[in-house]
Parts: sequence; C-alpha cells; structure tokens
Amino acid sequence: MIHTYSNYFIDKQENLNIITEYNSTISEEKIWFISKHLRARYSLIKNKEFGSPIQTSHSSEIRKITN
Repeated sequence: MIHTYSNYFIDKQENLNIITEYNSTISEEKIWFISKHLRARYSLIKNKEFGSPIQTSHSSEIRKITN
C-alpha cells in the first residue's frame, strides 16, 4: 500500500500549489491561471531522502471554446 498525503495553497500571485508526499518521493505542482481560457502547469518529482530531482515537466492547457 502506498501512503500519501497532499497539501495545497494559493500563493500571493494566485497560483495553485500542490505538494504530495509518497513513500520515497515528493511531487510539487504549480498551476498558473494565465487567463480565463489558458493555464500553465509545472511539476517536479524529487527523491524524498536527498531532494534530488527525478522528473520535471511543463505544459499549457487551452480551454475549448464553442459558440
């Protein structure tokens, strides 16, 4: 069984931050709400014991707008 828990908060720039701890890793995510229809996401997975990065990613998401 993998025990996990997450903490989240909105920072001063109104970005959503999510930190999730697993048995041996920590995942840190930051989500920027750039506009009503655009957001960007950055994530970092790192080793819990040493803090060394394992994987990083960045993406942007566009909301589909229909008339």
